[in-house]
Amino acid sequence: MYDVIIYFILFSFVGWLCETVFCSIAQKKFVYRGFLSGPICPVYGFGGLIVVYLLAPFRENILLLFLMGMLATTVLEYLTSYILELAFQTRWWDYSERKFNLNGRVCLPFSLMFGVLSVLGVKLIYPVATLLIAMIPEAGKPIIALIFVTIFMADFILTVYGLLSFNGSLRTLEHNYKEFRQKLADLQPSQADHQPLAELIKEEWFSLKDVMENAGENLSAEDKELLALYTDKEERLKMISAFTRGQMKRISQAFPNMRNLRHQNYIALFKQKRKQGIANKKREN
Repeated sequence: MYDVIIYFILFSFVGWLCETVFCSIAQKKFVYRGFLSGPICPVYGFGGLIVVYLLAPFRENILLLFLMGMLATTVLEYLTSYILELAFQTRWWDYSERKFNLNGRVCLPFSLMFGVLSVLGVKLIYPVATLLIAMIPEAGKPIIALIFVTIFMADFILTVYGLLSFNGSLRTLEHNYKEFRQKLADLQPSQADHQPLAELIKEEWFSLKDVMENAGENLSAEDKELLALYTDKEERLKMISAFTRGQMKRISQAFPNMRNLRHQNYIALFKQKRKQGIANKKREN
């Protein structure tokens, strides 16, 4: 049992390393891949265990190992995409623009790559991992396994908490924005000095400072009411904690094509907010 846990962590780390190197080369910059904060991709851990243990009868037949490994890991990737989408209402990766894809969740080029990795995993990675584990004293395996499991579970819980908190913040943001836009519509500005302010807020409602600077001192009663509501919305946005923002920044960089199925427009607003903050810091420096 302890060996299985250590194998899982090793396969997860190797998978994270492969993904990070591949994506970093493709994007020509360092990309920290993975759903979790630590340097592991659990899906590769599960995939490695499936290939090593369930496909053991095919170890001596490279072609069958390749084909069965490709099939098993493709099914695993599809199920992982589906489960994550159900849990977080988010599509983490999408192969819709690639040829020979199935519902955008899996595609033939990556399935072929997983088949190759399955062969390498059985013929190269697994033997090396076996030698490494054999060097660990039997009394030390439970301790190492416990440490790995504790770190993994803490990372998993914190990541899930951050994602669920962010989704909750997006729901709040959606409610606030709709309330704000409805108030904007209800005011039905007719004064000349009010119209530019209303239009400016419609275009970029995050930039309260810019709104105030452009509005000047000629604020009507409707303007003041609108800005008071706007300020309240800005304060509510602070519900997204620094921890959650950090989690989403990391995940959005690791999965640049991820789409929230219910709040995609507000994900875009979140990214806009983050970019504005970065731009403001650069100007200040």
